[in-house]
Amino acid sequence: MQIEPTITFRRIKTPAVLEADIYKRIAKLETLVPSIIGIHVLVDLADRHHRDGKRWRVRLEISVPGERIVVT
Repeated sequence: MQIEPTITFRRIKTPAVLEADIYKRIAKLETLVPSIIGIHVLVDLADRHHRDGKRWRVRLEISVPGERIVVT
C-alpha cells in the first residue's frame, strides 16, 4: 500500500481493540488485493435504540489504480 491507511471514529471513543482489529482486516484485504493504493475507514455510531442497542455505520473508501471504491 502506497498511502498509510486511516481510521476515523465519530461519536465514540477510539477503542484500541477495535482499531487493532481493523488494521488486521486491512492487512488481510491487502494480501487478497495487492493493487490497493490506500484505504480510509470510517466508523460512526449511527443511532442508539433502547431495545435494539447501538447501531454502527462503517464506510470503506478503497483507492486502486484508476478508481475509488466506496463500501458502506
